[in-house]
Amino acid sequence: LLRTKQYEFYRDYLFSFNDARFKPVSLLADIGTGSSDRKDANPDGKYPLYVRSKDILKSDSFEFDEIAIIIPGEGGVGDIFHYVDGKYALHQRAYRIHFTDKNIYPKFAYYYFENSFKKFNLSKAVNGTVTSIRKPMIENFMIPLIKFDEQVRIASIVERYDQKTAQIPRRGRAGVLDHRPERRNRTDVFLRRRRAGRDLWLRQQGSRQDLWR
Repeated sequence: LLRTKQYEFYRDYLFSFNDARFKPVSLLADIGTGSSDRKDANPDGKYPLYVRSKDILKSDSFEFDEIAIIIPGEGGVGDIFHYVDGKYALHQRAYRIHFTDKNIYPKFAYYYFENSFKKFNLSKAVNGTVTSIRKPMIENFMIPLIKFDEQVRIASIVERYDQKTAQIPRRGRAGVLDHRPERRNRTDVFLRRRRAGRDLWLRQQGSRQDLWR
């Protein structure tokens, strides 16, 4: 749990762009839904079928052949994201985001969506909850316009982050994360110290690309 929170802290730092210019996704990408349904699924199908869940089904046919970010319009709102590169079918209530602006690295945009999209929409929600995704919510999401090579470096770092967190063993009895008060207190103290020493840590690291090597 401690290591996971540490990585989450670093990840939040990576996606902080206070001095960058931003553009809405509507000006950078093609956004739309598919026309498929669950009834079109075939376990022996050749192509992935993205539906309104984290599960990826199979289909005999495809609708798109591209690099895109997939977000379900309902179910796991703001928590489920897929990155696809190639031919695929798409549910009629799932959104595809295909970046047409060549200055945007799609994998960076994918991780930025994963990290910030839910927070962005919760900050604008009247009752503090988001029950479904609508196209304008995606169109109005702002993407930082940073150098392309910096996008590539950040995406590479986060990809390694995902690999590392996937390898972290779960602690506690019966595979449940350890939530004992003394453990939580140690974690909180660590995070406070980490935030207090952030400038020193950044100087030691040199640049974002040194993270998690």
